[in-house]
Amino acid sequence: MELYDVSKSTIVKALERLENRGLIYQVQGSGVFVRRPKRADYVNLIDNNGFTADLPMHKMASKVLTLRKIKPPKKFKLSLALSRPRSMKYGVYAISMLMFCV
Repeated sequence: MELYDVSKSTIVKALERLENRGLIYQVQGSGVFVRRPKRADYVNLIDNNGFTADLPMHKMASKVLTLRKIKPPKKFKLSLALSRPRSMKYGVYAISMLMFCV
């Protein structure tokens, strides 16, 4: 910290950003380690830019497995601003989807 004249919180934030980008990983009690460079056909689930960005050489496809209308929980209603008058209809759907390379 003294060498670069930065606070501990700055170092912690920098390490968190590097870890979120998949460049390093931390092992409690052992330290911080650098990950191997990105490999072809590897999807980083921590900092996902989308499957098409992570797998540019593959054609992606998707299939809807289930689609069902649900009654939204109260917290969803609030976050989605669904407090409309009863005369206005809206729908909330639960979707299960599978993405794959073809």
